[in-house]
Amino acid sequence: MKNFSFLFLIFFLSNFLYSQECKWEWNSPLPQGNDLYEIKFASKDVVYAIGGAETLLKSIDSGLTWKIIDLDFPGYLYDIYNISIIDEDNIALSGENGTLLKSNDGGATWFKKSIPINNYFKIDFMNKDIGYATLPVNSKILKTTDGGDTWVYLNIETNYNICYFLNENNIFIAKENLFIKSTDGGKTWNENTNFPFTPISKTSIYFLNENIGWVSTYLGTLLNTTDGGETWTNQTIDSHYPISFYKFFDENNGYIFAKQRFFKTTNAGKNWVAQYSDANFDSDITSMDIYEDGFVIGIGENGIIKRTTDNGYTWVNLRNGFKSTFNQIQFIDKNTGRISGDNGLILKTTDAGNSWTEQSKGLTTNNIFDLHFFNLDTGVIATNNSSNVIFFKTTNSGVSWFEIGQINDIAILYDVCLYNEQTFWVSVYSIQENFIMKTTNSGEKWYIKKCLRDTVVHKIQFINENIAFAVGEKGVFLKTTDGGDNWNITQIDSNDIYHTLYFINENTGWIGGNKGRLLKTTDGGVSWISQNESANYMISDIQFLDDNNGWAISFDWSAVYSNIILKTIDGGNTWEKYFSPSNKWVFDLCFVDDKNGWIVGQDGILLNYSCTETAVEEPLPISETNDFQIFPNPATNEITFSIPDEQNINSISIFNSLKMEVKRIEKTEIIGNSKITISTTDLPSGLYHCSFVNQGRRVTKSFLVLK
Repeated sequence: MKNFSFLFLIFFLSNFLYSQECKWEWNSPLPQGNDLYEIKFASKDVVYAIGGAETLLKSIDSGLTWKIIDLDFPGYLYDIYNISIIDEDNIALSGENGTLLKSNDGGATWFKKSIPINNYFKIDFMNKDIGYATLPVNSKILKTTDGGDTWVYLNIETNYNICYFLNENNIFIAKENLFIKSTDGGKTWNENTNFPFTPISKTSIYFLNENIGWVSTYLGTLLNTTDGGETWTNQTIDSHYPISFYKFFDENNGYIFAKQRFFKTTNAGKNWVAQYSDANFDSDITSMDIYEDGFVIGIGENGIIKRTTDNGYTWVNLRNGFKSTFNQIQFIDKNTGRISGDNGLILKTTDAGNSWTEQSKGLTTNNIFDLHFFNLDTGVIATNNSSNVIFFKTTNSGVSWFEIGQINDIAILYDVCLYNEQTFWVSVYSIQENFIMKTTNSGEKWYIKKCLRDTVVHKIQFINENIAFAVGEKGVFLKTTDGGDNWNITQIDSNDIYHTLYFINENTGWIGGNKGRLLKTTDGGVSWISQNESANYMISDIQFLDDNNGWAISFDWSAVYSNIILKTIDGGNTWEKYFSPSNKWVFDLCFVDDKNGWIVGQDGILLNYSCTETAVEEPLPISETNDFQIFPNPATNEITFSIPDEQNINSISIFNSLKMEVKRIEKTEIIGNSKITISTTDLPSGLYHCSFVNQGRRVTKSFLVLK
């Protein structure tokens, strides 16, 4: 009977595989909230924009709506430094440590290539095959003639500040008191030492053709040449910032952009006219592109996208969301949740986050430090300014609020623990000392329960009326078993700072620290087990749903891609890293269940974690008539990939059901092998997807690991 059941399971799975896809996505702002760096038109309809945390946006309706493009290689770029547009379909991205991504289908699929460098670089492709990579750090230029498969250094002896690639042959370089150009793709160089200027940024140079070009130097100075850089003339502009964008449609008509200044010329730069409706051009815009006269799309910090068709006199703001920082999020049930933030902001949803309405207009202008609803109707918030903490309460689900108590003469508020409608706890700095304080009448009267002298407590959690835990600086851990009358203090690590904790009962809990430490106790804090550590992480919040399933959020000081999300399904013995859609500071997370979670943070970011399950018909094992074969399927300890001889495979990637790459086989391991066998002993049971990638396409097959 046991064998029959197993065979039935295999037969069932061979016809219907249920794939569960879980991921973090932007809920607000939309389309996303990372800073945007560069925007480029591929055509009037197709526009691309890049930004922090590997953000790539695409519009196919002239910038009216935007879609986030999945790069398939999370964590390879860390940040996108620039984008090179060949046409609507062919684009290239430069990333961290020589990583180059190319797509020939408008971002649907990607191919990873490597440039022989280990630093920042800028990419410029002239066509599908010929491209240049510039390295400002060591003043080198590399060139490819085969689409990025191989690269060679150009023979250029001088250091340079900036360079501009007009086409595959014409290259222009400007530096202090020297102008250099090549007309044969970098084989030979001509120098002009009669260039007594200093360009000030990588965007300081632009050439319309072989002869006509501009270079910006110190603020307010623009230089023009009409003879390929032999001679230069001044064109003065009224700008207090360096020029970061040029666009000329012909020899006479063009635009330049410097922060808060947008200028137009109709006589080759002899005169420049400022284009704006108020005192300044829209101050949110830090970069832009123009497709035709008057049609501009500007981008900026926090995902700003603005569009104008009249040279900036009127704008349509395409970013939908709040700019205020979100400090906390709480869901009472799967549908009903609230967010609190700076400047008195409270948002409410009753449809699982599909829409949010503001509930706090006129309540307070102070930042809301803590929010807690005890049921659907009754909740309390704590607001703070420079000298006091004020508590407000609602009994009608946030329709109206009334003040219930406060603490005065507070220099710093570190934490608030709203245990029930009457009992609150706070950690504060006042009168040059740190205190833990308690109220049992909703804030009307407060009692000092612990004087901590010079030790800061960052987080307090009460398990019941008697038992509570707290953590803070100098590696301290505090515990009370009598409702806070007495506290036992232990020092786990005097060199660490613990910012957060989460206990699921009086014995089992976790704390998170400055060094990325996640420590676990199963005996109420008597002993601790280190479960995760990284010198660059700062754990900011932890939540566990049960003994096994938990999440943590952190910030990586060392990386541009700095927002780290950690997940465990084994009580913290192992932690899986998620690459967050955002690189902003994150402050609070809230999981309703194992398939629905939320994160809030800096500049109004709101991320949502959700899972979808779809049935996919996939014959198992793969038929021998298929080009690519995977066997045995299901696999236990190892699996073999059979590759047709005529296929020129660049790489093989294996992804789990969360679309995270768990194994990768590079081209050097594939060449000369028609069959490749790898171990699956380190892969948990589940569904996996294997992608065979070559220059023209990506073939994906699925397999099971059963143990």
